[in-house]
This record gives sequence, C-alpha cells and structure tokens, in this order.
Amino acid sequence: MSRKFEVSLEATYTIEFEDAVFDTVDDEWRKVFYNLHTPEEIAAHLGAQLIRGFPLAHIDGWADLPNHYASIIDFGDADCEAWEVKPEDA
Repeated sequence: MSRKFEVSLEATYTIEFEDAVFDTVDDEWRKVFYNLHTPEEIAAHLGAQLIRGFPLAHIDGWADLPNHYASIIDFGDADCEAWEVKPEDA
C-alpha cells in the first residue's frame, strides 16, 4: 500500500544568469512571448521553470541560448520546513 501527500515547502535558490538572458528580452520579444520587463520579473519566470527541471534551452523565448546561461548554483537551506502537508485525496 502507498500513500500520496502534497507537501508545500518554502526554499530559497540562488540562480546565476548570464547577461544575454536579460538582453534577449525587448519589445519585439514581448510581443511573441511574455510581458516581462524587469530583471526581477525575468529571473522569477525563469527561476520557476529551472526549479521545475526545465533547462534554459527548453523555455520559450530562450531556446537559442545555451543551458549554462542560467544555472542553479545553491539549493538553499537543506533543513527547510514543510509549511503545509495534506493527503492528496483530501
């Protein structure tokens, strides 16, 4: 028998981006992809995708850039605490 739970965690990641990641985003790019303007918005968007396991070259708008232009360099606190746990069928 197995049981499934949804476990919500809060963790901090440090991600390093090459300038080309930000330089890619301009008005023409925004018309096709995402309405991102600040480096923080771009980092948040890309960071969420990287943490989900998508390499840079698999993310719409950055597929022509090498994966190493956006790298998770620190996985944060390994002792992070779960702030919500519930059975999956709840």
